[in-house]
Amino acid sequence: MSRAMIAFLVLPHTNLLDMAGASQVFSEAKYHGIDLGIEYCSFENGIISSSNLPLGKLQHYKKLKLKKGDYIFIGSADIRYIFSRELNPDVALLNWITTSHSKGVNVCAICKKPETTIDWRT
Repeated sequence: MSRAMIAFLVLPHTNLLDMAGASQVFSEAKYHGIDLGIEYCSFENGIISSSNLPLGKLQHYKKLKLKKGDYIFIGSADIRYIFSRELNPDVALLNWITTSHSKGVNVCAICKKPETTIDWRT
């Protein structure tokens, strides 16, 4: 059986708590012997989190080679960004997500719910 790949698609203004929690789960799984790869990617350079933490250069999503059974986790982002005109992913990114899914890659969204997480803005 080939190694599973976990890919995190990091959006501009990503919520660190959501991204870090999910990432830590898979890091712990690797520590305990689960054979998987973890990659972080984006469609932009110079990503800054919702709390203004620069995240550095992430690889471009097109460089990932995902296969059936792998996962794409799409991170949450600041709600003002999500509803702004600033969020304008290109068609190529949307096609990459849908094509990956049609090839058997699992696509998951990371989001916070007010009833399970404290959100000071809701």
